[in-house]
Amino acid sequence: MKKVLTFLILSFSVTVTILSGQTKDELNVLTNNWLHYSDASNSLYHHLTGEAFMMLERRVEKINQLQDINDWRNRQKEVRQILWDIIGPFPEKKPLNAKITGTVKKNGYKVENIIYESLPGFYVTSSLFIPDKREKRAPAILFCSGHSHGAYRLESYQLPLLNLVKKGFIVLAIDPVSQGERLQYFDPEKGESIIGSSTKEHSYPAVQVFLTGKSIARYFVWDGIRAIDYLVSRKEVDPERIGVHGLSGGGTQTAYISALDERVAASAPACYITSYRRLLESIGVQDGEQNLYNGIARGIDHADYIEVRAPKPTLIMANTRDFFSIQGSRETYDELKRVYTIFGEPDNIEIIEDDHGHGYTKKNREAMYAFFQKHLGMQGSSAEEEVNFSTEQELQKTSTGQLANSLGGETIFDLNRKEAEVLISRLQAKRENSPSSAAEIINTAKKLSGFIPPSEVREPVFTGRFQRQGYVIEKYFVNGEGNYVIPYLLIKPENPGNKALIYIHPSGKSAEASEGGEIERFVKNGFTVITPDMIGTGETGPGNFKGDAVILGVS
Repeated sequence: MKKVLTFLILSFSVTVTILSGQTKDELNVLTNNWLHYSDASNSLYHHLTGEAFMMLERRVEKINQLQDINDWRNRQKEVRQILWDIIGPFPEKKPLNAKITGTVKKNGYKVENIIYESLPGFYVTSSLFIPDKREKRAPAILFCSGHSHGAYRLESYQLPLLNLVKKGFIVLAIDPVSQGERLQYFDPEKGESIIGSSTKEHSYPAVQVFLTGKSIARYFVWDGIRAIDYLVSRKEVDPERIGVHGLSGGGTQTAYISALDERVAASAPACYITSYRRLLESIGVQDGEQNLYNGIARGIDHADYIEVRAPKPTLIMANTRDFFSIQGSRETYDELKRVYTIFGEPDNIEIIEDDHGHGYTKKNREAMYAFFQKHLGMQGSSAEEEVNFSTEQELQKTSTGQLANSLGGETIFDLNRKEAEVLISRLQAKRENSPSSAAEIINTAKKLSGFIPPSEVREPVFTGRFQRQGYVIEKYFVNGEGNYVIPYLLIKPENPGNKALIYIHPSGKSAEASEGGEIERFVKNGFTVITPDMIGTGETGPGNFKGDAVILGVS
């Protein structure tokens, strides 16, 4: 009897476990039983990167056809125009209205804290470091900070910055959008961003800017171009000897600004230059400003940011353990070396590597000092020196530490909203004056969405069925546009009529398919319902394809 009771208890436990497992997974089409689709949650990643790889391959084929300097000059004109199209257009330059809000005297140099307007009412906080011992008109470096709340106030940034100053360079360091004193979503009660990190503060408005067909990178680039305008307005600066340098996100800014402002004589992007193929194969897309609207589709790769300015001197600073793939850095350098050789200046493109992760090393910093000394005409040792760091208070420009609750001014949201209002007004006027036909609207929507008409539709694959009170749920998947599948549920009432509905939910097919959910109400009213996992939702996503692309849990 005891053995029988034990057997019954064990059998009951197994039965409960199986049933509870069925309840939990009953709406899944692929999970557990279809090994070939075990990576379905990364379908969106694989689909989009597959398309990107084809576009990048077309670029390689085009590059391989360029043979001489005339071919490359034509390529430069083409790339420059593409970059102006996808990052710009840039507005007419208005007065900078630069104001020095304070000056701090340090040992061997002084710091002028400056606020200027890159756009009317769009304030940029910055600090100008001027060495006491310098040439009458000295070379100047625009210093671009990587992703960090404190921007160039961090000691890891001050170390190379102040070493440049010690070597006789004037350095202008600016706060990128959403960093330092320029938080876009500042909560004055908490004293911090309501969005989160600087990368999220970049990506959140970036999505808004994408809706107007632009890239948020334009604000970063324009801030930098106007910073150079300020530099060349200073009597202490030699306008023919302007350099740009930055690490990580600062490397991104360095690459963009150097590509688009011909006044940049020497450029040293650090821990950024790789290739889009290696980037997509490894860590994936980064935050908002590092993704140009239609950039890859227009044939742009990392090499283009440097090739467009060839044969002007450029130093690629890279690390072998950086998450920006060193393999991509080396491959890009190899392509650049060929280009600079065609231009007759092979020594003007350099790469320095160290065995390190993402960030500065002494070896790389000293290579950067030597690079600028060589190409901007400064004598002296490139050896790194000890420096005395400035405090955050010494580098503060605003009365509160943030523009948001001091000067105020425009935000990217404000500027983009104004552009969107103009676009909407034009659209409304067009509709009133020359109403578009339904066919024209559909064609425009297809073009903007990248719609591809479906090819031959394969037979759906049936994977199972289960019964609920009053209706049955059948599970299928069908091939999508590329090499992915679309799981879906076909939910049929016991007494089906002639009413049918496709139910699409942003969280996938299971969101409202539970008992008592919205889909059940339709089914009990006689509807036959199909509810799919659109790519990137449910069983097909988002997988690893997320990060700052998904803001606060919302795609």
